[in-house]
Formats: sequence, structure tokens, C-alpha cells
Amino acid sequence: MRHQRTREEWLAKLRSLIEPVGECMEWQGPTMGKTPVFYCPRNYAFEGSAQGKHSTRAILFSLDRGHRLEPGSLIRMRCRNDKCVHEAHFYVIPRTHQPKEQSKRGELSTPSKRAAVTTQQRKTAKLTLEQARAIRQSGTPSREEGEKYGVSSQTITAIRRGVLWAESTQGASVFSWRGVL
Repeated sequence: MRHQRTREEWLAKLRSLIEPVGECMEWQGPTMGKTPVFYCPRNYAFEGSAQGKHSTRAILFSLDRGHRLEPGSLIRMRCRNDKCVHEAHFYVIPRTHQPKEQSKRGELSTPSKRAAVTTQQRKTAKLTLEQARAIRQSGTPSREEGEKYGVSSQTITAIRRGVLWAESTQGASVFSWRGVL
């Protein structure tokens, strides 16, 4: 039979996964995306808490403050460290203020971030920029072009519309692939 941890053993396990790094206390346990998570038995973190994975920051917030995070609120970190779970670095904002906060911090999508993602995606792409330009300039049907390059006719259509390989159309009309202006 499996031993049921006491609340104190559970807290010790939680705290054993936190290591000091500079001014931050970094989470060494599992994450979901960038969010540190920890398995919480029912009612261990706070009264009425459900069993399952919860945000480590929300658990530590409730343990430190003695109450749950208000619904519709988010915990943000002053240090901007994704792994940090130091209670002194927490601040709470309403969820409705999150886009403004992200914009202030420069976390929203910018042209340089989109370019970096596009460059990474291009490394695994079946087509090259030169092939995309050739597809745009050709007048052959999408199905034939797709068979020629080993991609679907929908991909060919998306390239011609500028949905895929869009920066190759910068400064050009969307109709220029047919030579019609």
C-alpha cells in the first residue's frame, strides 16, 4: 500500500524543488509551458483546493498569504525569471491588465520575434524562398505545381496568396505572381 504523505512531508517535497539562484528562488520541478507546476493533494495548499497539478506560484502564494488568489487575477514576477517562485518577487494583477503589462515588458509579438520564428520554421520547410518565388511566377495549375515540388495544391495556393513565404512578396502586389497589375 502506498504511503499517504502528510501536509508537512508534501511541503518539504515542494520546497526541496526550489534552489536559490542570485536573488531568485528557481523552480527545479516540472513545468507546463513556462509555468512551474506541482502536484497538490486535495485541501493541502488551501481549503477547497482540488487534487491535481497546480501552479507552484499559486500554491506558494496561498501558503504565504493564507488565502487563495482572487478569481480573475494573475501572479506576475518582478524579476521576469520564468523559473522564479520567490514570494517576494510576486505581484498580482487583474487578468484584464495582462495585455497592457505584456506590452510594457515587450513580451508581445514584434516583427523581430515573428522573423525569428519564421526563420526557425524555414529550416524544416520542404520549399526554399527561391522555389516559393518560382511558384508565384509560374502560371501552371496548383495541382501540377504541387506534384512538381512534392507539396499539396493548398500549399501552392497559400504561397501564391502570400499566406506562406509572405516576406518574399514585400513591396509587390498580391497579384504580381500572375504578372497582372
